[in-house]
Amino acid sequence: MLGFEWNRFMAGTPRVSVLIPAYNVSAYIGEAITSVLAQTVTDWEIIVVNDGCPDTVNLETVLQPYLDRIVYRKQANGGPSAARNTALLAAQAPVVALLDADDSWMPEYLETQLAMLDADPKLALVYPNMRYNSSGPMNGRLVMELSPSEGEPTFEALVTQRCTVLNGATIRREAVIEAGMWDPASRHAEDYDLWMRIALRHPIAYHTRPLVNYRIREESLSANSIRMYSGQVYAYDKLLRDQPLTPAQRELVSKARRQSMALRDLEVGRVSFEAGDYVTARECFARANEVLQRPKLAATIAALRVAPGLLRGVVALRRRLQGSARA
Repeated sequence: MLGFEWNRFMAGTPRVSVLIPAYNVSAYIGEAITSVLAQTVTDWEIIVVNDGCPDTVNLETVLQPYLDRIVYRKQANGGPSAARNTALLAAQAPVVALLDADDSWMPEYLETQLAMLDADPKLALVYPNMRYNSSGPMNGRLVMELSPSEGEPTFEALVTQRCTVLNGATIRREAVIEAGMWDPASRHAEDYDLWMRIALRHPIAYHTRPLVNYRIREESLSANSIRMYSGQVYAYDKLLRDQPLTPAQRELVSKARRQSMALRDLEVGRVSFEAGDYVTARECFARANEVLQRPKLAATIAALRVAPGLLRGVVALRRRLQGSARA
């Protein structure tokens, strides 16, 4: 490894640094690295950060064939933000590209992304479309079908989620540092937190070419919607507390915060209902509907108040009928 570090120093500054955090991804990371090796742009470095991975032995076995092509770092588990910060600080290039260890790139990913940044020096970040990679019905579909970006991706567009910065963003390293890097205290919606801080300062852009294969895993952090909404609330609180927002921006962030709080209450209510805790479910649904104003949810709240057992039976019957129809 020391010899490789010396060779890295002597080789000069790469055009782009590829940041790959690693935690329980031994089954996938080889495919991710191989997709970088297949890029039409070859002036890159790959930085893999082992974030306290419990299967380090397996991970390092998978990485062994690539050790002369990557920079490898190990640290105690600190979450995705801490791992990305470690990779960012080790990066030599002026541009960094994010690659989750269970995803992969199309061969022209770097060429396309870097061309957009080169064409407009004011851009701080560019993100592409992605294609779902799963064993379920989402396989092969484009992510922008469900999380579209429409119009200019301004700070306001990110706050209202009219535009959603997707995985596989390519960013100017200086812009990440200027915005404060990833927040190690945030393990959910940590990227969203950073993207909003960057968009508050600099223009960003996107395109619709699907250049990332986005793997859906049941154990992925983003799979837990309660945690995701909690992460969004945390990010909005930080914006309101720490950033120099205009009155209009502050109002917009506050509204988005209320929306995420309501959606979190809605999910907690559903979990509580499934567990038979009808009091908590009713309270959570009631708080959610103060913001969401959904007639069906209002009817559910009323039913929980007078006949929760009957409501549970109706829901179970409806699910059985839906299952039979799909079969």
